[in-house]
Amino acid sequence: AEPVLEVAEASPRPSRRQRKLEAQQEVKTRIERLQQEWEEKKQQRKARRQQKLQAPQQPVPPAPPQPPPAQQPLQPQPPSFSKPAASAGLRHAVKVPLEDHWDLKGGAPIVPRPGSKEERSVEEAGKKSRKFLNRPDNPWFKPKGSCDVVAFGDAYARAWGVG
Repeated sequence: AEPVLEVAEASPRPSRRQRKLEAQQEVKTRIERLQQEWEEKKQQRKARRQQKLQAPQQPVPPAPPQPPPAQQPLQPQPPSFSKPAASAGLRHAVKVPLEDHWDLKGGAPIVPRPGSKEERSVEEAGKKSRKFLNRPDNPWFKPKGSCDVVAFGDAYARAWGVG
């Protein structure tokens, strides 16, 4: 006896048009459901508003009157010049006399002169950039006056009667 294979029938796959129609129907049902929910919420809000309008309003007691604040005459104040506090820990500005409000006598911090380390780094940078200068050892060197820009400038000046 030979073994018999049983093949289950595969359900036919819906056509593209059927899938499209099903998707459209699903969207329509979602929209209708959302519209229904919106209308229900709208009715609920309307009912709450009606309840508030029909409820008796209780008067709010008036606030007790307060006396007006005492007014003091304004005194002219001399201008105060101050410089910012020296550190963040200080809470008050340091007063500087009127005659020296720019703190000219206080003295600015002295900037130290460059040392040997800084001078060496400047020399090294100069050596690296020296090859780009307009010098005879540069392959694109042109002596002053033989450049096309200089020739144009000279011709332009002569055309106007300047040179």
